[in-house]
Amino acid sequence: MPVGGNNIGAFHTHPSEDTGTFSMFSDGDLNYLFWVATRHNNGNNLKNYSEYVLTLTVPEGTFAIKIKDMSKFGAFRNSDEWQNFQGGAK
Repeated sequence: MPVGGNNIGAFHTHPSEDTGTFSMFSDGDLNYLFWVATRHNNGNNLKNYSEYVLTLTVPEGTFAIKIKDMSKFGAFRNSDEWQNFQGGAK
């Protein structure tokens, strides 16, 4: 999904067979939301980060995530918790 220009979000699916796991947003999905918000060209106007959205449709339903606080979201992406979320370690 491209970022930059006038893109403010996207929708996508994670279709899968019954694997006994819960479908959820991935680390790549969260990265996409971060990058689409930071690279959106809004003519240098103040950004309202709550306008950026990513939806996910899975067998259990359709879900959406948005950015409530960009400072906290950015800090999370630079934290040990983010490394754990990604399944890696610093």
